[in-house]
Amino acid sequence: MNILIVEDEYPAAERLMKRLQGVRPEHKILAVLEGVAEAADWFRDNPTPDLVFFDIRLADGTCFDLFEICDIPCPAIFCTAHDEYALEAFRSNGIAYLLKPVDETELAAAFDKLDRLRAPSAEEQKQAVRRAGLGDGYKTRLLISTSHRLRPVPIRDIACFQARDKGVLAHLNSGESYFVDFTLNGLEAVLDPSDFFRISRALLPNINAIENADRNAGYWKIRVKTLDDEHPVSRQRVSAFKRWFSR
Repeated sequence: MNILIVEDEYPAAERLMKRLQGVRPEHKILAVLEGVAEAADWFRDNPTPDLVFFDIRLADGTCFDLFEICDIPCPAIFCTAHDEYALEAFRSNGIAYLLKPVDETELAAAFDKLDRLRAPSAEEQKQAVRRAGLGDGYKTRLLISTSHRLRPVPIRDIACFQARDKGVLAHLNSGESYFVDFTLNGLEAVLDPSDFFRISRALLPNINAIENADRNAGYWKIRVKTLDDEHPVSRQRVSAFKRWFSR
């Protein structure tokens, strides 16, 4: 998930980034902006982020001034030392209103709420399966484009799917990697959940490709065949992951 922060006090921005690292280490912070004018320029010149954190009172106005001059369709979390703006915040794409200093537990709860809002409904998942022509089943192979040909790859031969800036990569057990025409949400709807589990916003591994799962410094991380680095399990998914991994 790509995150933008609009905050004119550097210490507050630094604390928020530290909290974000603790709650959702896999997310990317695109920029930290200090005011209305700077943020307006950024929104005009860049793709819309997935989420924005707003301080309300900025050096050159309030963040609500920004909503008057820019189209900001993404959800927002407001972090402020003032409690009198809550109603206006929820009229402006707000999904959470956090008082400074931001508490890590409340921040995690805000992300949980965002996950629920973004998650496909059961009916949407069923429709995705029907569109894939699977009836009530799950995909057993995936067509992958290689140069000028299509290659059918059995799902069992895929170690994991990983979100990247350009899309989603399928990492094969052979060590090959290819972009696929699916989002991770779409893949979750058509893959057997006993074989694949979404450990974070960025990674959907095959249980048979996980070499180990370790707890280190309070975080659970997994190592997947063909990937060089360990990958963190989102804190909010740890309990479900352990149930899935130990079945």
